[in-house]
Amino acid sequence: MTPNHITANFFITFTAFSSIVFLYLSKYPYKLSTYWQMAYITLCVVFSTIIEGVFKFGKLISYHHGWNLGWSIAVWIFMFINMSIFLPMIFHWKSNLVKRKIIQ
Repeated sequence: MTPNHITANFFITFTAFSSIVFLYLSKYPYKLSTYWQMAYITLCVVFSTIIEGVFKFGKLISYHHGWNLGWSIAVWIFMFINMSIFLPMIFHWKSNLVKRKIIQ
């Protein structure tokens, strides 16, 4: 079986873009001011957009049904902001369950 565009899209999505998300979460400046957190989010959106742009202009991924790089930028912004808001809440909730010995 020869790889096609769908196979390449899945490979890029599950390797490159997943790595960006893990890198984002591991270095997020939770203890710094809101200004630095917003600067970090902006930097990550720009970095992610550049990576996706390289893949797009290198013809490694393709967009369909009206999707374009502008929509991808909007998704990156939404995703990074939501991760920075909701993941600390999830970790706090889990740590409380661990403290109460409900889960391990």
